[in-house]
Amino acid sequence: MHTGLGRFAQPTLLLNEPKASPRGIWYANAFGTLNIESLGQSEGTAYGASGLFGDWMQERFSARDYHFAGAEFGTCDPIRIVAALRAENRAHHYCALGDPATVRSKNELLECFCPSSMAWRNETVATALRIIAMGAGALTRVTM
Repeated sequence: MHTGLGRFAQPTLLLNEPKASPRGIWYANAFGTLNIESLGQSEGTAYGASGLFGDWMQERFSARDYHFAGAEFGTCDPIRIVAALRAENRAHHYCALGDPATVRSKNELLECFCPSSMAWRNETVATALRIIAMGAGALTRVTM
């Protein structure tokens, strides 16, 4: 579970394999009502990534049929997120801990990744629990 990318409170299931692959098709069948994307696809929610925990687990436990996907929940505009990350980094390196710029930047960063909106929080937690239940149910039916 991760937050930041995508439309406000909307989930995207991110795969580290092509959607058209056998495993990608399994995810589509298991989580059909969710938006499912491959990492790094053009016009997608997320960029390509390396060094993922799921890849490490699959390599470490190669005798197991390991399934891994990330659920990304949107929060706010990506430009706002980048600005918040930059401001917090600047305050961390150049301001004192109690400095108003530090407090302001840390509060903005928190708002960008965990909005204070109760509607966002309630919807995101409910959807995350639904995704977990869907995954658990699908894994009991794994035939790959």
